[in-house]
Amino acid sequence: MSIVESAMHRKDQTPKNQNDIVFKLRNGDSSNTSSHKKLGSFTVTHESLVRARNHTITERRPIGEDGASLEFRVILSGMPTEDGDALLPRELEMLDLGLPVHDTTKRSIRVTALKGRGFLIKKKNLGLGHKNDIPDVYCYIRLNSSQQRQQQHQQSHGSLCWRTSTIKDDTMPKWDEEKTFT
Repeated sequence: MSIVESAMHRKDQTPKNQNDIVFKLRNGDSSNTSSHKKLGSFTVTHESLVRARNHTITERRPIGEDGASLEFRVILSGMPTEDGDALLPRELEMLDLGLPVHDTTKRSIRVTALKGRGFLIKKKNLGLGHKNDIPDVYCYIRLNSSQQRQQQHQQSHGSLCWRTSTIKDDTMPKWDEEKTFT
């Protein structure tokens, strides 16, 4: 069973937060991730993705308290569109009845971190003077899921977390990096 198969269940049958996508922006490029500063976070809910036109959300959202924003895209594939073209009529009927649909359509969530903007330059006092600290920004993205599904997914597909590359010394980082969770 794929990690996003629960999307085929009706809204009231899907546990809250399951298959939500959490975006976190962090500042730091050292290997010691505990010293990295969280710049902010937000969540794209599974429900909003299912309801979005063509199951696609492309937005720029504010993140953190300093006026920064993150532009991203999330695409849910293998789901029926407004025209119902991804499933057969019998499968759509099963979906309407709240029954699980086990079709051969591969379901996936593709997440793209596009770019950020508005990150502040901090002044550091070095004793003898000041230094500008331009952020080294990366995006950490996690697909929430039940523990059982996480274990199944990790065994067959790897982690439900993904980290973009770190863009050093840039207040307007551009990633254009994507990850597909199946």
